[in-house]
Amino acid sequence: MASVGLMMILQQGTLLCFGTQERGIQSPFPQIIDVFNVRISLTRLVIIFLSVLICVCLYLLMYKTTFGKIMRAVSYDPEAVTLQGINTFWIFVSCFALGSALAGLAGGIIAPLFSVTPSMGQNIIFMSFLVLLVGGIGSYRGTIAGGLLVGLLLSFGFQLIGGIAELFVFILVIIILVFRPGGLLGEATE
Repeated sequence: MASVGLMMILQQGTLLCFGTQERGIQSPFPQIIDVFNVRISLTRLVIIFLSVLICVCLYLLMYKTTFGKIMRAVSYDPEAVTLQGINTFWIFVSCFALGSALAGLAGGIIAPLFSVTPSMGQNIIFMSFLVLLVGGIGSYRGTIAGGLLVGLLLSFGFQLIGGIAELFVFILVIIILVFRPGGLLGEATE
């Protein structure tokens, strides 16, 4: 709830400082690539490449470094990690800083595709929660799988049936939560 409150404060502050006018950012890659009669912008290809690169780097950080092992341990049982002599406060601060940096990077990456408004993140945050529910909270692989599943369902759904595609995402979330309460690759918690 504190995060939602902070988001509302930042959104209103942005409205006061910059106004309500939508702003756009010129794409650094305006070219269109045609592969097998499928046209895709170079900007979108760069975004896909950067997203995969960020996911790989985050995976390596989380599962192949000591810092990643400490981060996972703190998220699992902070008291036990404190008993091992690790300052959990700085781990929480580092995780928050990493998450903030990733959110800023994501905003910078997608800014050339969408107009920039103070409320542009609300739909993205909502879809992110749906991705977490589909993939499984706490599961890195589940989050990737959930993101791909929701993204493909929305992309193909918008092309084939229009705006009603979002309804199918909600139906998918309901079906997954009924049969797998922990998500596709997560574990149900009590």
